[in-house]
Amino acid sequence: LNMARYSNSEVDALFEEGASTSDRDARLEIYGKVQEIVTDACLYVPLYNKQQVLAWNKDLNYTPSITGYFLKDCSWN
Repeated sequence: LNMARYSNSEVDALFEEGASTSDRDARLEIYGKVQEIVTDACLYVPLYNKQQVLAWNKDLNYTPSITGYFLKDCSWN
């Protein structure tokens, strides 16, 4: 699960390489490279990713935003 939507073709290739070998030492070396790349690239580490389920009524006026939802931005028809 990649909730942060991190994207790096080198990391993707290393994950595929690590998943395709049964050699424990080789996997440790490969995943160690992944760890170095990701650690160097990370600006922050989220402590959690909020999962939410939302439902809307047809009489509710609201335009969803990428930054989240705020009840103060809702009104009824």
